[in-house]
Amino acid sequence: MLDHVSIEVSDRKAARDFYDAVMPTLGLAAVVDHGESFAYGLSRDMPCFWLIEQREKARAHGFHVTFRAPDEAALRAFYRTALRHGGQDDGDGGYRAGTDGGRMAFILDPDGNRIEVVCYKSATWSAG
Repeated sequence: MLDHVSIEVSDRKAARDFYDAVMPTLGLAAVVDHGESFAYGLSRDMPCFWLIEQREKARAHGFHVTFRAPDEAALRAFYRTALRHGGQDDGDGGYRAGTDGGRMAFILDPDGNRIEVVCYKSATWSAG
C-alpha cells in the first residue's frame, strides 16, 4: 500500500498553482501546508502527495508517479486541466490504452516530473 510520495519543486508558487488546479479532478485537495512543503490527499489525516521546495537547483528529474482516476471523465479532466496550467503532454498526444483494458495519460508538470493518470474502470473508451 502506498502511504505517500514526495517530489521536489523548483518554484513553489508554480507548483502550487498547477497542483491546486489538477488534483481536484482526482478528488484530492490541498490538506497540509508547512511553507517549504505542502501536501494533497483525501483529508488532513491522509496526505499522500507531498511537494517540497528544492534545495539544489541543478538536479535532473527522473520521478514518475501514477494516480488512479475514478473514471474516464476524471482522467480526461486531469489531462486537459494539466495542459491548461503549465503541464506538457508526455505521451502519444493524449491518452493510450493499457494492457488490461484501462486507459492512461502522461504529463510533465512544470518541473518536468512525469505524472501518469490511469483509469481501470473504463471498459469502452471514447475518442477525444
